[in-house]
Amino acid sequence: MKQLKILLLSPKSRWLNRGFLALRKYEKIEDVINELNSTHKILEIGMLKFLRDKLLFNSGIKYHFGEPYFRFILTDKSVFVSTYAENPTTQVRDLPVYEFKKEYGSLYGSLRKHFNDLWKNNSEYGETYREIIDIEISAGGILILNNKDEKYLALIEREDGSWVLPKGHKNTNEINTEVTALREVSEETGISLTDLSCIKKLDNYTYDETASSYNSSKINYFYLLEYVGQELFPNLKTDPDHKSAKWWKLTEELPFLNYSYQKIIISETIRNEYNIEIILNSR
Repeated sequence: MKQLKILLLSPKSRWLNRGFLALRKYEKIEDVINELNSTHKILEIGMLKFLRDKLLFNSGIKYHFGEPYFRFILTDKSVFVSTYAENPTTQVRDLPVYEFKKEYGSLYGSLRKHFNDLWKNNSEYGETYREIIDIEISAGGILILNNKDEKYLALIEREDGSWVLPKGHKNTNEINTEVTALREVSEETGISLTDLSCIKKLDNYTYDETASSYNSSKINYFYLLEYVGQELFPNLKTDPDHKSAKWWKLTEELPFLNYSYQKIIISETIRNEYNIEIILNSR
């Protein structure tokens, strides 16, 4: 297991004042919220111990504000789904659970996208997540592959179809952002750490569109990395948080990039280090 993420209903969810109370007519909203807070506290304590014992750092609990239409467990091979629409007796005794395997035409991809959307766009961090990572500091890299006199750039595709550089949050146990950058690039591209070489630190930015949406400050550190493995053209395999990963030839048009600051740092780095003027798709 590389990571464990749990999404739970937030006590701040507006649905608690509507749909949930319609199901539990004889309870006060204050009692329901107190029950949720108590349960969440127990889970946070257990989760923190589990993550530390298993050394799972890119993990934790977040609380979403939407309506829980269904519950599911997502792995790298299957997703197991049950629904909140069943009657109360079925919910606690004979609740049906459905499995959708990760294969062409299944609902696996849609459910993974739904989870990632909730995780990134409609939820807040729990105590465990704040303990495991420093959410104010991120690091990543411009990973270059040299192959037959051509140079390639590794990019990660998000669920919305845009592309980004591999990067992620700094864990509290990591001594510096170079370690973070190497780990995140390895996790999001599938390239072994032993096949990555850090050439130099590039720059840092104190703003991105994600930080703006959360109304928070954030520092992003970037490094120039090169692939130094024995395989001539290794396949990229990204993590469950993203749709795909791909090598892009620097002398051809690069795809649409989601973040403006990443466009700048890629363009400047490729021009200064390799004397190549890149072309970016602007949609």
